[in-house]
Amino acid sequence: MGSKELSSDIIYDILTRTKSLKTLDICKCICKEWKQITYESSFMPLYCKRSNNLSGYYIQGIRFGHIYLSKFICFEQSLKDYNCAFGNLPSDVKILASCNQGILCCVKRTVRGDRYFAIKPATDQWQSLPSPKLRNRTIGVAIVVVSSSLFRYKIVRLYQPHDVGHNKIICEIFDSNLWKWRETQGTQFSPNEFILGHNPAISIGNRIHWLINKNDVLTFDESNHSFNKFSSPNSFSKNELNQLVDYEGRLGFVCLTDDDDLELWQKESTENDLWTKKMAVKIKGLGQDLKYACAIGFYNAEIVFVKLYDKVVFYKLQDCSFFEVELDYSLRHANEIFQFRSDFEPVNLKGGV
Repeated sequence: MGSKELSSDIIYDILTRTKSLKTLDICKCICKEWKQITYESSFMPLYCKRSNNLSGYYIQGIRFGHIYLSKFICFEQSLKDYNCAFGNLPSDVKILASCNQGILCCVKRTVRGDRYFAIKPATDQWQSLPSPKLRNRTIGVAIVVVSSSLFRYKIVRLYQPHDVGHNKIICEIFDSNLWKWRETQGTQFSPNEFILGHNPAISIGNRIHWLINKNDVLTFDESNHSFNKFSSPNSFSKNELNQLVDYEGRLGFVCLTDDDDLELWQKESTENDLWTKKMAVKIKGLGQDLKYACAIGFYNAEIVFVKLYDKVVFYKLQDCSFFEVELDYSLRHANEIFQFRSDFEPVNLKGGV
């Protein structure tokens, strides 16, 4: 049945009652109208309430150099009847990357050394993975689900080898179907060029993006294992806390200007390196907290997630209202924040094994 035979209200109601993220993502591919409905400001809060699924952010900090602290925060916490027992991760587990299918790539400290794990926290599934080349310094990690029907995922790890200089970047990929790491072609950094550690990888389709210092973007194409570098928008911000974001399924770049405007730029296409300014909104109501503000990502098209000094806020761009969550003292200096979306359907993390 095509979308022309159903009213938009009926389609909206059906989509908000979709239980699994796999089914929801399939529906988004049916037509542009259905996809756009999922980005409406009212959709995700209602969808999470009806399905009991999760959409929010993991905030991660570190204490005493080896104890990791994590907290999951979602917009639904603003609802009076919200009740979710979704827990935090153990203190010996560090999040390295997340994906939009509820899977985390983590490293766990054990008596035999660090071990990589694929985790689905919502179903409490933990899968130990073969170890990559941990003797080399990791500079970037991403996890992507490449097939949800048979559930296949890949982990992309970038590292700098000790024996060939600091400018050479090596890439190795873990494939759950093959159940091993394989080294692929790397890339070369210029002197004094590096990936910003506070900015997690953003995956759009087959491409994984990292923000580099000087606001350049490093892209890895998982389909052909190629790298590309291009410039971010020519925008002047008041701090260095610019972020790459996923905005309506396309790569975005968000920053705060010297005039306290939140600017969102969106990459026009994968075929060129041009950016289009989507919005410039004056941020109001945050007072002195604004000087600590860092826009992390978009919960939906009209709600932006902002990290302040001692709290985080879900800020509604339409009316400048916001819902805030106070952070524990140990998380106030946390600079690793991962967007996280999950249902409660078990998956096969063992892949082809």
